[in-house]
Order: sequence, then C-alpha cells, then structure tokens
Amino acid sequence: MKKLFLAVFISFFFAHVGLSDTYVWEDYDDFSGSSLDTNKWGTKYLGGGIEPYVSGGKLILSGHVGNPSANKVVKAGWEDIFDGDDGGQAWVYPKDTDIVGIEAEFLIPSSTSSMSGLVVGVASLSPLSYAGAELNADPNSASQYSQGLGFYHLANDGSEVEKFGTTQRDTTHRLGATLIDGIIKLYVDGGIRYQGDAGTFNTDMFYINGFNDYQSQGLAFELTADNARVLRRVTTTNLDGSVLILSSTDDVSETLSFENGTFISTFQDPTEGTFVDTDKSYILDEVSSGVWKITLDDGDTYSFDASTNSGTLVDYENGQIDTEGTWSFTFERHDWEAYDDFSGSNIDTDRWSMGHWDGGNLPIVENERLTLTGNTISGFNEVLPTAGMLEFNPDIKPLLEEGFSSSNGTESHSILELIKDDILGIEVEVQLPADAPSSVAIGLYASDWAKAFSEDQSDKSFFGLDLWRDHIDIEYVEPNTGEFISSELSTTAGSSHTFAFIFEDGKVFMFVDGGKVAEFSSANFSRDSIVIRAWNTAGEPFSAYAQNVRVLRRSHETTEPNPVTVVSDPNGQVVVVQVGDAYKWSSSLDGVTLWGVEKSSDGWTSTTMRFENGRNFGNEGFYDSVAQPQPYDVTFEIDENGYIKSLEDDGDYQYYNPVSVENGVIGTIQNDEGVDSVANNGINQVDQWFFTTRAAAEEYYYSKVNPKSWMWFDHYPWVYSEEEQGWLYFYPSGGKLMYYSNKSQVWREFNQ
Repeated sequence: MKKLFLAVFISFFFAHVGLSDTYVWEDYDDFSGSSLDTNKWGTKYLGGGIEPYVSGGKLILSGHVGNPSANKVVKAGWEDIFDGDDGGQAWVYPKDTDIVGIEAEFLIPSSTSSMSGLVVGVASLSPLSYAGAELNADPNSASQYSQGLGFYHLANDGSEVEKFGTTQRDTTHRLGATLIDGIIKLYVDGGIRYQGDAGTFNTDMFYINGFNDYQSQGLAFELTADNARVLRRVTTTNLDGSVLILSSTDDVSETLSFENGTFISTFQDPTEGTFVDTDKSYILDEVSSGVWKITLDDGDTYSFDASTNSGTLVDYENGQIDTEGTWSFTFERHDWEAYDDFSGSNIDTDRWSMGHWDGGNLPIVENERLTLTGNTISGFNEVLPTAGMLEFNPDIKPLLEEGFSSSNGTESHSILELIKDDILGIEVEVQLPADAPSSVAIGLYASDWAKAFSEDQSDKSFFGLDLWRDHIDIEYVEPNTGEFISSELSTTAGSSHTFAFIFEDGKVFMFVDGGKVAEFSSANFSRDSIVIRAWNTAGEPFSAYAQNVRVLRRSHETTEPNPVTVVSDPNGQVVVVQVGDAYKWSSSLDGVTLWGVEKSSDGWTSTTMRFENGRNFGNEGFYDSVAQPQPYDVTFEIDENGYIKSLEDDGDYQYYNPVSVENGVIGTIQNDEGVDSVANNGINQVDQWFFTTRAAAEEYYYSKVNPKSWMWFDHYPWVYSEEEQGWLYFYPSGGKLMYYSNKSQVWREFNQ
C-alpha cells in the first residue's frame, strides 16, 4: 500500500494553523428561467454567432453560417484578439470574480454539423493565455482534433499543449476547468484529464463556448449546455466537525479529521507505520446529501457513499492513476456537537459529576472555562468521589482516604465526570498555565473503576491523555494482554490542545489535535465513565483549564435501508448489494473472479474477469482462473453510483451498472460513453451478464449460442443425436464446446 501522506509523525504537527484554502462546488445556473440571467452571465458572439439565450431549460449556443463581417460583441479588452476567421462563436462567462473553477454538462447530437464543438475553460487577457476542455462533433474523422475530446493549453509564451480523448456523439459529459495555486486542471465527468502550470496568468474569465470552426466550413449550428456549477474558495464546509474513519480489507486505515475548512490525515499501514499530514486543503463536491467526494491538491480523489458506508480513493501521479495507491474502503462518519462551553456561572450538574481528593478542590467555572485547582495536601485532605466512582466501586471512598500505595497520598486531584455515557466520543480543549510546575497535568480519561486503582499495573483498566508542561502522555492498558502501553509527544509550556476519544466497533481511537495517536481493542474493558482530571504529583497547589467540550453521535443516519447482500461468490465475498430498489457492486471486489457473457451486434461472447489490487484484468473465453498478465488489464473503482468504473487504455471510462439479479445472475448495462449511457432508464438495455461460477456462465452461454430444443446442459450430460444415430457427450473447454461421439470414439468441436 502506497504511503498517502509522507509526513513525519513528530511533535510539530500540533502547530497547525489555517493557512490552506478549501473549495466547494456549488450550483450556479440550471437555465430553468425564461431568459439568460444577465446578473450572472456576460455574453460574446462573433463570426456569425448568435447571442446566447435560454430555451427549454438549457443554454443555447448557436450561430448562422460563418461570416467574418457579422456583428462582433466581445468582452472589453478582447476586441483585437479575434481576427474574424474563426467561424461562428457564441460565449458566456460568469460575472462573479471570486470563481476559481467552472463546470457544465454538454452533449453534441449526431445531427450536428461538422466542425462544431463545445468548450469550457479559463482565459488570461494580459498576458494572453488560456486552457480549455473541448467536446467536438466528429469523432469519426481521421483528424486527431476530432476524436471527441480535446484538451488545449496556450501558455503565455505562445507554446501550446494539445491532448486528446475519445467519445461519441449523443453522449452527455461534464466538462470542467479549475485554476488553483497556479495550476490549471481540465476535467471530464469529474476525472482530471489534464493539468499544467499556468505560469504568469491573470484570470480574466472562466467561460463556456460553442463554435463552428473555419469560415470555409462555418455552417450554421445549435448546441446546448446545462447545469453550470462554479468553484469558490471557502473557509468552512459541512464536513467541519466531522471525523471519518476509513478501513480496508488489508488492515490499512486512515482517519480524516475536518475543522475550519481543512483536515488532518492519519494514515496507518501495519507494515510501513503511521503518517500524519496536517492542514490539508481540498475541493468538496456534494453529489447528494449522502454522496460526496473530496479532491486534494495533487488530484487524489476520495469518493464517499453514506448509503453503503463505502468509498474509494483514486490516487493520481502527474495526472495518471497510480494503482498502488488506489484502494477501496469502508468508513464511519461521526460529527462533533457542542456539549458544554462552560459559559454559565456554575457547573451543570445534569451533565457532570464532580470529585476531589488528597488536596484537590471541586472544579468551578470562571471566565467561561472550567478551572480545576488544588491546595497542599497537608492543608486539605477531604475526599469526595464522583457519582460514577461510587456506582461502580462502592468501596472506593475508603481507598481514596487511605491512599492506594505509598505514593498516592502525594497526588492531589480535581475531577469532572461525564454524567451521560451513551456517546460515541468526547473531545475537550485543555491548557496549563505557562508557568505551571513540571508536576502538574490535566487530561482526558476513561476508566473501569473496579480496576483503576489496582496495585498491579497489568490489572488496571483505563486509558488517558495527559498534558504536562513540556510533553503529552498517551497511555492505555491493552485489554487482551494486560500490557501497559505508554508513549509521549512534545509540546511547549502554555500551549492548548484538544484531546478526544472515539469508541467504535470494539475499538478505541485516541486523538490529539485531530490526529489519531492510538488505536486498540476495547475487548474485556468496561467503560464506567469518562473524566477530565487535573492533578499535581507533588501535592502542591495547582491550576489547570478546560473548555469547549464536544461529543460525537452518529451522523450517517439515512432514510434508505441498509444494504442487503444479494450475490456472493463461492468464498463468501460480497459481490452485489441491494439498497432499496437499486443494485450496487460491493465497495470492494478485490479477490473476486467473475465469468461474463455479452451480447453485441456480432453475437455472443464470453470472458473471464478478475478484480485484484485495484486492477480489472482477464481474457476472452472461460477459464478456471486468470492471473496477470492478461490481454485486458485496467484500473477500476466502484464509483458513487455503485457502478464498476474502469479506466480504459484510450483514456475513457467503461461503466458496468448492475440493474438486475435473478437466481444469482447479475444483469448489467455496460458502455464507455459516460454515466448516462449505462443509466437504467428503459432505453439502455442489459447486454452483459456476470456469474460467480464458470459452470453457470458456460451453461448460460451455450444455451444462447446453441438454442437446440433437444440439447440441455445440466452438468453437460449425454444427449442422443438423431443425425449421429448415437450418444454424444458434451464438454466445454477454453471457450469452445467439445463433444465426444460414442459411435466414432473421437472428440470434435461443436459448430452450430
């Protein structure tokens, strides 16, 4: 597994400040009005182009026959850029100046005149430079400029980069362009297809353009665009206050903690270790309330689907997918919510219980924060256990009064205990005075009170985070082994830090400032209570502070039913799930082999396909198993729709939408002409069927290619041939159907 974030896990990661920028895609115009919104859009048209307008819920970009002398209306400053020989042109550009990206849906009908096209891009006027993603009209042309997709970047020095991709007419695509931190990126259907250094670039406009090239071929045209979105810089997103815990089948995990428009990543690999990266900026794209993705600066994309609690990370290196870093995962999302900011005048006893011993005082609220203090032990020896202490260990007060060991009588404590313990997590901000002595600490703890004060360290059952003047202690007892685990991180005097626990699926996660610092099993551990504690190991006076307590509750509740497994392979691995009325591929198909039967205009074909380590590979025909290398070998992911999405060699995506399951047979609509080409809309038809066993696939295949009324296949039995006047035994082998003639005592290939 590739290291996602190669940051060193040392103390300076705490000093994270919000210097990164984060961005969010937002709806800008669905063109549902009766006219173009001129408060949002400016227009340009020339060379026979018609001023853009709105009709039928779409933006119309059109033109007459090319005419260099036609009316020329352009954005101020662009009067001399167009010299009149570029055919009909019709443009719109957002008037908002805070935009850093634009995206829209385009389609070119098969009836459109040759040389027409649609572009979305970004342009600089001074110096002149631009970049655009183009959907063009004639993919059947021999010209490299007419393969369906073009990506063009004119640099400010006059040099030009040209790249191409293939698609077909009558296919809807989302084209996009962004310019962030001096990097231009061009997108098709959410995937980066080009990126380059903008150099000196003064953004004059983002734009949408319809055209028909060359005056000599400048025929009349009418093209449409729809559902325009723009990208803006933000300081916060709806992910703020969330913690996403990602895990995979190979024990690689990652925790993403979002705050103030950035996030901290803690990536853990059982063989390579822990890697932490702070202040990560991202682009947030909310497909729906339960489906979203985030894109990082380097193009890496996380896709999340809350209906299945699954997702995929697609790793990019220089604009290309890196399969070693691409992986599927399941995730849990938790949202922090305010619990107590200590803004009142007293401690809320409906939320907290208080205690102290060996010289500690009861906690109080002052200056809108919790203050925990202590006197000298000799001057104050009263003992007051918390409610949880007494509930789970009625004999605890005598222990506190007598001291549990020779050293305990010198440790003064002030403690605040959470009353409500039905939460998934807790977070608190803690701080010591800058001049606090080295013997003072404040921390967050969870404890099994029946064991917490055992003389035997290995018998204790607790875990906690302690802030001292110059370091942070991370401590817990491994419940399964009784081993005491301790580590520390550096800090500086007077610094404040957030400590947090999350309890999930038999595990405990410990966090400092949003970064995961420990993870362990909670087996054999009884969480009696959670406490905020300040103490002084020397029994001297002390002060410590806490504020901004937050708790976690599940936030991925959905009105959709939980996914139900409907197809598994012989090894029990999930292949297809059902969510409501929809079928989706499992979020992880790694290790699954499928046998496919496809119907096309050329007839019936068969294939054996395996999914492994982010690769989809196989060969035509039926085989018991396939291993790399194979003639067909591409990367794949499970996208937000639950489709298989394979990146083909030509740069296009092949989609497989599972739309039916009957007796274990998975019926799919498959196509490489965009997501709409595989939509279950009553027009697209099922044309490929997948099976989890070779025998079932072969039985189906031969029933299609040899539909003889006298032939049946039930473990391929003997059948009687009137023509042969004898018995034949049929046996499929390597994509062929062989039969053995009892009369002739020979094997032959069966031909229809």
